[in-house]
Amino acid sequence: MAGLFIGTSGWNYDEWNDSLYAGVKHRDRLPHYAKYFNAVEVNATFYRLQKPGTLAHWHDETPRGFRFAIKGNRYLTHNKKLNDPPEPIDLERRNAQPLGDKL
Repeated sequence: MAGLFIGTSGWNYDEWNDSLYAGVKHRDRLPHYAKYFNAVEVNATFYRLQKPGTLAHWHDETPRGFRFAIKGNRYLTHNKKLNDPPEPIDLERRNAQPLGDKL
């Protein structure tokens, strides 16, 4: 079905070492995950802005049509209690640009 994206909240789970990631090197987890799911929520964005190179790498190692949903940063959600959101949201959007059409 077009427009249906299925994934999990994150892809870096050691609990999956004996199942989904059996025999997969740690650095190859995301592309391997992307063989089975077409979307993922990025938990890391909750804790800090990601480096543009990291986001570009994630973009490049996933197939066309894959989608990333970034989690809102805790600065806005917990510290600011969602008050005055335009500036922090704009910062997150600008930071996420390396994900391009996969965001």
